[in-house]
Amino acid sequence: MNRFHALLLSIASVLPLACLASTSQAGTYEKYLSADEVKTVAGMDAVTLKPEKDTEPLKFTNGGGSPILSVRFATAKTYNKEEAKKIGIFKESLSGIGEDAFSSPSADPQYSLYFKKGPLAVTLTAFYNANSKSGAPTPYFFTIDQLKELAKRIASKI
Repeated sequence: MNRFHALLLSIASVLPLACLASTSQAGTYEKYLSADEVKTVAGMDAVTLKPEKDTEPLKFTNGGGSPILSVRFATAKTYNKEEAKKIGIFKESLSGIGEDAFSSPSADPQYSLYFKKGPLAVTLTAFYNANSKSGAPTPYFFTIDQLKELAKRIASKI
């Protein structure tokens, strides 16, 4: 067998293992927040959990298919409130969510929430709603209070 065939055989034998590993890792985050929970907190008729990517483990869309919420997971050591203050994305500390939490950005309205609990750091980010009504509490799909509720639900399962 020549080198090309040996290389091809090596790739073919490892590829299924790589796919299995990424699938099992991605699936582990779905246990922290369901589409039904997001739908309840958002007060929407329909919410769907879209297939995961490495950088966005949980991405939720509304009934029209527009992205409404991203939930990202990382190791707890990546959580750094002091760095967030330095770069201007820290608004205020939040109590009752995990071991430590804060809202972001520093300007109103807030549309992101960061927290850590146990081995994980979690970021919830609401997407901009281009169809929000004038006078709505926020131009994003979720208020900071709704993000807090979702964060509490996630933290309770970690």
